[in-house]
Amino acid sequence: MQSTLSENKKWTYADYLILEDDNRYEITGGKLLMVPAPDVNHQHISCKLTEFLINFVNRNHSGYIFNAPIDLILNDENVVQPDILFISKQNQSIIKKKGIFGPPDLVIEILSPSSQYHDTYEKKDLYEKLKVKEYWLVNHYMKSIEILVLNDHCVYELFSEGILENDENAIVKSKVLNGMEVKLALIFDEQFE
Repeated sequence: MQSTLSENKKWTYADYLILEDDNRYEITGGKLLMVPAPDVNHQHISCKLTEFLINFVNRNHSGYIFNAPIDLILNDENVVQPDILFISKQNQSIIKKKGIFGPPDLVIEILSPSSQYHDTYEKKDLYEKLKVKEYWLVNHYMKSIEILVLNDHCVYELFSEGILENDENAIVKSKVLNGMEVKLALIFDEQFE
C-alpha cells in the first residue's frame, strides 16, 4: 500500500535526490509517498504493453519508450515514476541522463489496489494540469484500458476505452500514437495466481 511520509514537510526534487535507501518514492504536490513494488500480473502487463509500444514506435521512428522505474520530474514538487511513458522525437529535449524533465507526450499507469486512487485521481489531475497529452489507465483486474486525451480546453476527455470481458475483440486506439491500435486480448492474455 502506498503511504505518505512526513505529513508536515514539503518535499522537493532536491530532497528526493538525497534519500538514502533503495525504496521507491514519488513526490506529488510536495508530499513524499513510498511506492511498493508491483505484483507479477502488473509486471507482465507492463512488459506486454512496453513490447507492443516499442515495436510501434520503432516502426514509425516516432520517439522513445521508457518504463519504470524512471524518474519523471514534472516540477520541483512533483516527481513520479509512471509505469510506461512515450516521448516524441519533437519533445526529446526533456530526456536527460538522470530522468525525464518535463511532461512526456503519453503516460501509462497500470492500476494496483494500493495505487488505484492515486493514479485515477491525483496523478490524472497532475498530468492534466501539466499538459501530458494522453493518459492511459490500465486495470488488469477489470481487463480494461481507458485512454484520456487533452481537449482544446486542456481538460482530459475519454478518447478510447476497451473492456475485454465485454468484448473478446476489444481494442483501444491512441491519438498521440496515430494509427496504433491495441487488442486487449494480447495484453491480458494471462493472470497468475
